[in-house]
Amino acid sequence: MTGRHGCVVRQNAHYPTTMNADCLLNKRAELKIRIAQLPVKPDIIAVVEVKAKNCNEFPLLSEFTMEGYEVHSVNLNTEYGRGVILYTALWMKVSPYSPDGPELDSLWLLMKLNDKDKLILGCVYRSPSSFVKIMST
Repeated sequence: MTGRHGCVVRQNAHYPTTMNADCLLNKRAELKIRIAQLPVKPDIIAVVEVKAKNCNEFPLLSEFTMEGYEVHSVNLNTEYGRGVILYTALWMKVSPYSPDGPELDSLWLLMKLNDKDKLILGCVYRSPSSFVKIMST
């Protein structure tokens, strides 16, 4: 069957959803409404810019819980970055994953699939005003 953006979708596929929140605390209700309106509840929800640009207090992870999902986060309680959250459906078998490379405002998870198969899930935030130099070898 054909799904979003004309891609072929298999039954029981994982449906991801993304959001640039620019302060998720103010938009939690909107996120929940949008998810409720989707024809299929997403298995993975990636959110960037979780914290406000000039936040005076760090948010607590408990402020971002959502029924039916486990919350994974990075940079919520630090001055660095805007914060990234990955919500994963409770049935998913995921664990933190740390790839080698530069420290970024990014979050990585390792998902166990069938048998020995694994899938790396990630969400990376890069500010539009930041400069990234790519070097080739």
